[in-house]
Amino acid sequence: MRLLRKHWPAYLVIGLGLARNLRSPEPSWLEVGLIGLAAAGVLMNGLVILLNGGMPVATTADQISDEERDLYRPIDEQTRLWWLSDWIDVGTAWYSPGDFVIDAAAVGLILRALFLLFAA
Repeated sequence: MRLLRKHWPAYLVIGLGLARNLRSPEPSWLEVGLIGLAAAGVLMNGLVILLNGGMPVATTADQISDEERDLYRPIDEQTRLWWLSDWIDVGTAWYSPGDFVIDAAAVGLILRALFLLFAA
């Protein structure tokens, strides 16, 4: 569950979008597409975690806290699919391409909801 901490707002928005579309007799194809995009991001992260026994991150082993050592690994020459790992430095944390895809889908769902709210 600690891996979900970084993106829990995005997962909440995506879950609400999914629930709304499951209840709707006519689902919005834009929302379905954004939820599919989020699922692609989750699969990207899941694949790199599965292949490496944890999420590789662009840092040294001594910079990974003790509580996160079972979830994160430093990127090294043994890392598979390193380009899907947490290698993008955003100042306060490392992000993976999958993280950006998940967050972009959540932002799209929020913008869609705001459009529907104010267009009515």
